Parts: sequence; structure tokens; C-alpha cells
Amino acid sequence: IRLAYHNHAFEFKPMHKGKTGYDVFVQTFSPDMSFEVDVSCVSGIVTLAGRVNNVMAKDRAGEIAETLRGVRAVINRLEVEPKPRPSAEIEADVEDALLFDSATDSYEIDPAVEGSVVTLRGEVSSFAEKLLAARVAKGVTGVKQVQNELTLDVNDTRTPAEIRAEVEQRLMWNVYVDHALIKVEVGADGAVTLTGTVGSAAERQK
Repeated sequence: IRLAYHNHAFEFKPMHKGKTGYDVFVQTFSPDMSFEVDVSCVSGIVTLAGRVNNVMAKDRAGEIAETLRGVRAVINRLEVEPKPRPSAEIEADVEDALLFDSATDSYEIDPAVEGSVVTLRGEVSSFAEKLLAARVAKGVTGVKQVQNELTLDVNDTRTPAEIRAEVEQRLMWNVYVDHALIKVEVGADGAVTLTGTVGSAAERQK
């Protein structure tokens, strides 16, 4: 059995020295206490509030909300309050996570940790690799935030037309996307611009 706390609106009102009742609960309860996510929706825009104990939980909550039909956008105001750990331990675990993940083990990444904030520096060969490295780092216990400063070292001589053709093909084979409603444009610098209509916030992210 896992105990979780359900918050109420009045508990977020400032009290003594600006603290809220919710702040007192968080500081008093055990780090193992779970907090229920507060959800509100106005005109298709969903707002998530509350506190979670890891970055992946925050991201996942936003991803789930985006998949719901009728959701136009998600405002993710969840605060991350991880269990305190020494920076050196977190940094070592981030390095191990990147090394032992089969998709990121060959990347030239230098992680640095200050407090619970991880900064990733180095070079990767694609934007997808940059996003993947950040996702791996977010899965480490104690990480509150990831600052992704990885740069792209793209040694690709493909023309904009070739890049556009591959993007269109990938959209066509993605079961979550209606590719017929999306227009792809590629600039001379390789930047891709997508315009059109999608059925949900999740489809837009895909």
C-alpha cells in the first residue's frame, strides 16, 4: 500500500512568512510520500500542478495529458522535489547511465552536476541524439533538472530536398501522425519547419 496526498486549493494560499500549507506538508512528510497531480482544463488547455519526486514523472505526466483527444496544449507546472543526494553521486550515476545505455554509449558527453541540476556538454551528431541523452540523464535518481547544452556536429552533405523527402517518409510511417495534413519545408541551413493541422498536442510533439 502506498500513501498519497490529495491537495486542495486553499492549501496553496500564503500563510506565515509566505509559506503555504502545501509547503509545510512537503517539508514535514517523508520523502517517500506521493503527491497527487492537480489537473485543470480550460478550452482544451490542460494545466498540471503539484509536486513529483523525479523529472521523468513530470515529463511523463505531460506526455499522457497530451495524448487525450481535444487537448490543444499542456501547461506543465509540476515541481520536481527529488530525494537529496550528493552532487558527486548524481554525476557518477549520470555518467554510468550514458555509458551503459546502448543508444548513448558512444556519445562524447561531459555531464556536470551542481546541486540537483545536471548540465550536459559535448557534441552529438543529430537532434534526436541530443534529446535522447537528456532523457537518459533525467532517469537518474536525485536529478531535479537537466540543462541540455549539447551541440550538433552534423557532417551531412544532403540537400534540403533530400532531408525533406526523409522527413516526409518518416511522418508517413508514423502511426500517430496524419502525414497528409502536414507540410514540410527545409531551409538551406537544414532547419525543418512543419505546418498544418494535427488532432492533439501529442501528435504535434511527434
